[in-house]
Amino acid sequence: MGAMWYRARVDIAERPADRRVWLWIGATEGKTRVFVNGVHVQCGREPGREGESLDLGDEPSCFCVPLVYDVTDALAPGQNVLAILTTRDRVNEVGIGGLLAPVMLYCDL
Repeated sequence: MGAMWYRARVDIAERPADRRVWLWIGATEGKTRVFVNGVHVQCGREPGREGESLDLGDEPSCFCVPLVYDVTDALAPGQNVLAILTTRDRVNEVGIGGLLAPVMLYCDL
C-alpha cells in the first residue's frame, strides 16, 4: 500500500504540427496520475486503438490495463520531465504495485 513516483527527463525534438504525441503505460496496479512538465494530463483513448486502452479520466484505478495519455500539448521542444504517480489503493493476492510494464512515448504516423 502507498504511493510511488517515477520520473524521467526526455529530450524532444520539434515535431510536425499535425502529429500527436502519446505516453503509453503498459500496465499498473492502483491509481495512476501523469504529469508532463508539471501539467496533469488525463488518461484517454488513442484514436483507432480503443480496444487497447480504457477511457478512465482523471485518475484511473486498474490492474494490468494499458493506459494511454495524449501529452502533445504539455510537451515542449528540448528537455521535458515526465512524472507518473501510482498509488496502490487495494490489497490483492499478488501483492504488487506501481508500474508493471514498460512505458513509452510515441508519435502518430
